[in-house]
Amino acid sequence: MPLVSVVIPTFNRAGMLEKAVQSVLTQTFKDIELIVVDDGSGDRTYEIMEKYRGQLKYFFKKNGGVASARNYGLEMASGELIAWLDDDDFFFPGKIGKQVECFIRNPWAGLVYTGHMTVDSTSFRERKSYYVPPYYRDCRSNRDALMGRCFFANSTVMMKRVCFDLAGRFDEGLSHTVDYDMWLKVAAFYRFACVPEVLAGYRWHGRQISMHRDGNILPELIKKARELYRLHPCGEVG
Repeated sequence: MPLVSVVIPTFNRAGMLEKAVQSVLTQTFKDIELIVVDDGSGDRTYEIMEKYRGQLKYFFKKNGGVASARNYGLEMASGELIAWLDDDDFFFPGKIGKQVECFIRNPWAGLVYTGHMTVDSTSFRERKSYYVPPYYRDCRSNRDALMGRCFFANSTVMMKRVCFDLAGRFDEGLSHTVDYDMWLKVAAFYRFACVPEVLAGYRWHGRQISMHRDGNILPELIKKARELYRLHPCGEVG
């Protein structure tokens, strides 16, 4: 089985991070490398992560933003597959294994996403379950849907490491929509696959800026994506 690196970027969320970490460590799939990138936290993050010494790799870096932390985690990762988990979200049991199986069944896929459940920021009360929309199996439909809105949550994504060879790294010049920008770029080179189950919890904070809440799409991201797709027509996509 391939090694899966799970990268959790974190900043001053010591009270939420532990649930995210535990949700990875209790996965039934065991070929997992867990990487926590502390982007300059000033709270008890280090103290809490010390409890998991030997079970994860913890890195502290100067604050540089979420894109910087994700890129750092990617550089530290050894896995053939990379899964992303926000520090306030969590995986459901079996998530990693089901996504690995999906890659095995669909070797052409560069990215596999799942459904997610939205939960309250403090009580973990279920607000609404979001099952992924119809599976866009062909390149053109996937691109068209993705340019309309980001239809999956960051913490549901697992990718092949080779995606970054063509798509590049997360754009550290963006303050928001960092993930959406990456998925648009990856779609220029790879098709996506889906596990049609709710396999991650997405934490709702009420006032957070979120692609999933308001469908806000930055026109410049779409413009860049259209140009990429023109240069890399669907017939070339693996």
